[in-house]
Amino acid sequence: MAQFSELTADAIGLPNLTITPCSAGNTGKLYYNAVDNKVSYCINFVNSSSYAESKWERKNNNIYYTKGLVGINKSTPAYPLDVNGTGRFNSTLSVGAKVAINSSVPPIEKFQITDGNFAIKSTADAKLWRLTYADGGDRFEITETGFSPRMIINNGGAIGIGTVPSATAALNVSGGGAFSGNVSSANVGMLQNSNATQLKLYTGSITTPSSTFLVQSNGCNIAGFNFPAGTFTAVPAIAVGNKTAGGTFDERLTLTVESVTSTGGYVRFCNPTVTNVSLLSYSYTIIAIGQ
Repeated sequence: MAQFSELTADAIGLPNLTITPCSAGNTGKLYYNAVDNKVSYCINFVNSSSYAESKWERKNNNIYYTKGLVGINKSTPAYPLDVNGTGRFNSTLSVGAKVAINSSVPPIEKFQITDGNFAIKSTADAKLWRLTYADGGDRFEITETGFSPRMIINNGGAIGIGTVPSATAALNVSGGGAFSGNVSSANVGMLQNSNATQLKLYTGSITTPSSTFLVQSNGCNIAGFNFPAGTFTAVPAIAVGNKTAGGTFDERLTLTVESVTSTGGYVRFCNPTVTNVSLLSYSYTIIAIGQ
């Protein structure tokens, strides 16, 4: 026949002691410590291990567990995990809430650094990119190691790209720009390129000779212009702009652009009047758009 025995609660009644630490006579015994309301095991006359409400206290090689809090190199932890030193994870660190760095105040965003920088480093390229807030300039900066900020965003939203010390317009660019699509301005204007080659805009000038440049009555004369070497690889579209130097006699003339190549062209000055016109050192802007 099966046999069993029953252990009642009264059978394991513990002595109620108020001795801390426990005395030598109680070594090896369980007792109820009325001082801290814990069930304690007396290890020796200067030490005991206690248990109450799933919380225990223990020190082991600078690891502390007290009142439900774990401290590493921290004898009095203030958080569920309180580490005083450097930590390393060889696998995944998953955080389900928010992360605050350099602050004990709960963060507003999922990841928040207080008064510090964020950096991305490449050992292959020996390169480091830093994201920082510059208090003196009141702006956010993206900086490549060894260089001035590559990009800044001022408080208020103005953006500077390149070696721009400060951004005053909505977008300030120091250097060239390339667009694979259209360039539009608030849906009121658009610069469009139907070819795959990069579109170029060139502004220059044409000046008539300082010697006699005569446009006879009912006749024409031409003056040439050139683009800097390598500016265009195909024939661009040309327009003659405003006059920047000269008198008023040219108001009688008609100006047209002719014989344009990728390296330059001519402006033809035609005089439909009965009076000869002499243009000495007259200058006009030239606008060219092309590939």
